[in-house]
Amino acid sequence: SQPNLQLLTDIINRGIASGEFQSVDVEVAVHAWMSPLIFKAIWTHSIQPCCPGAPDIPAERFLSAHLDLIMRCLKPGVPTA
Repeated sequence: SQPNLQLLTDIINRGIASGEFQSVDVEVAVHAWMSPLIFKAIWTHSIQPCCPGAPDIPAERFLSAHLDLIMRCLKPGVPTA
């Protein structure tokens, strides 16, 4: 397994075990966590340069909002599908 995927898997599993996170499908949660980050990199370096006028959201702002969404979704008491 990739080190970053294993690290996120361990973080989520520890959070679930300690009650800080709700029980989720950890494998899917890890990919849901990483996918937007990969898309942001592809967008910034491949798509955006070819699309004049496309939004340019700074990486720091994107990462902050993404982490906030992830943490809200993992918070106990938030309904899951």
